[in-house]
Amino acid sequence: MIHKRINLTLILKVIAFIIRKVISLRYRVLLRGVEILNTNNAILFLPNHQALIDPVILISNIYKYKIVLPAISSMYYDFFLFKPFFKWWGAIKVSDPGKGNRDTNVLKDISRSMLKGLRRG
Repeated sequence: MIHKRINLTLILKVIAFIIRKVISLRYRVLLRGVEILNTNNAILFLPNHQALIDPVILISNIYKYKIVLPAISSMYYDFFLFKPFFKWWGAIKVSDPGKGNRDTNVLKDISRSMLKGLRRG
C-alpha cells in the first residue's frame, strides 16, 4: 500500500508541475504564508473566487508542499471523463448546491463530507 501511495504521489506531483507551467503562461501566481504547509495537520483550503481555474491554480501550487485531496461538486465529479481520475485521486465528492437544487441539507452534506475527509487526514 505504501508503494502504491508513493507512486500516486509522484504522479500527482508531476501532473501538478506540468499544470503550474501551463498556468504560468497566463497567470502570475505568488504564494504567501507557505510556512503553514509545514505541518502534518489536515488543512482546509478554500479558493476565494468561483472561477473554475482558481482551484486548479491553488491545488497545483500547494502540491509543491503538501498532498491535496480536493472536494469536488457532484456535477463535475460525476462527469464520465473525469470520474475515473477523481476516484483514483481520492477526491471527495460533495453535493452540488447550485443548479436549482433547493435541498436545505446540501450545505450540511458538504460540511459532513469535508469533516470526514479532514478526519482521514
